[in-house]
Amino acid sequence: MATKRTVDFVWNVSTLEGKPDLAQGIIGKATVDPAKPRTVPMTIQEVVSGSADAGVVYFSAAVDAKDKLEILRFPAMVNLSSEIRNAATVPGTAKEPGTAIKFIRLILSDEGKSLLEATGQPPVAPPILNGNVPAELK
Repeated sequence: MATKRTVDFVWNVSTLEGKPDLAQGIIGKATVDPAKPRTVPMTIQEVVSGSADAGVVYFSAAVDAKDKLEILRFPAMVNLSSEIRNAATVPGTAKEPGTAIKFIRLILSDEGKSLLEATGQPPVAPPILNGNVPAELK
């Protein structure tokens, strides 16, 4: 088990399935070694190589290995990624603010939104604009 979020996910799924004891069985048998934390790439590699039966990672992390493993999507009621928001910004110290603005425009375009969706990073639409947003992006 990697994080509290993963443990919460296992509990949510087990409860949804009406098998709350299942969570304790999974968590109890999971390899936990604080001296050797599991990273997402390690988890995916262990599943691909067969040294692990399964792994719980975000879809966006698993999508790169989709040709090597089976990906199961979970229903929204147990999906904890809705709590996560990614952000894009152009720092005042950017060496090439024009390039940064072009990149953010790409992310906000239909093409960019499609790319984000395909890689498991659904965009917030419409975007939330906070702070000193460059005029070119308003």
